[in-house]
Amino acid sequence: MGGPVNKAAYMFCIGVGTSGDFAGDASIFYAAFTAAKCIPGMSLGIMSVLFKRYFDKEDRLAGPSTAILGFCGITEGAIPYAVKDPMRIIPAHMIGGGVAAGLILSSKITIGTVAGGAVFMLPVIGDPTAWLLYFLVGIAVSIALTIALKAFGPSKKAVVETA
Repeated sequence: MGGPVNKAAYMFCIGVGTSGDFAGDASIFYAAFTAAKCIPGMSLGIMSVLFKRYFDKEDRLAGPSTAILGFCGITEGAIPYAVKDPMRIIPAHMIGGGVAAGLILSSKITIGTVAGGAVFMLPVIGDPTAWLLYFLVGIAVSIALTIALKAFGPSKKAVVETA
């Protein structure tokens, strides 16, 4: 979500890309990274509109801008959601991003550059239809896990009372 792991993944992709082999592995890694970095913002933004009961008023108001940031490849819009509920938001989005990235890596989908947000990159993605499908699968996984964790996990009140 824009933190050190995100930056390390980005630097790894850039480092491999500057090795002169961007047509090979580097473009596959960056195609996976491009999807994974957009999933938290996109899924939380979508959730805040479609599943309002899981969010407070502030998060619902921020939802559309969070989705737009995610669409552009900016993950920081998801941070306020993660700060409020880290034990549910972070794992759900790590898994959703990992699923999308894993599918993209296993399909060896390439991308023609190392810059930009997800959907803007479709023209330079080797198999844009498959990439978009895997991206949507990652969003769906993140949303489903977030809902499951929020619906079946302990409430905030219970967590505060036990602390």
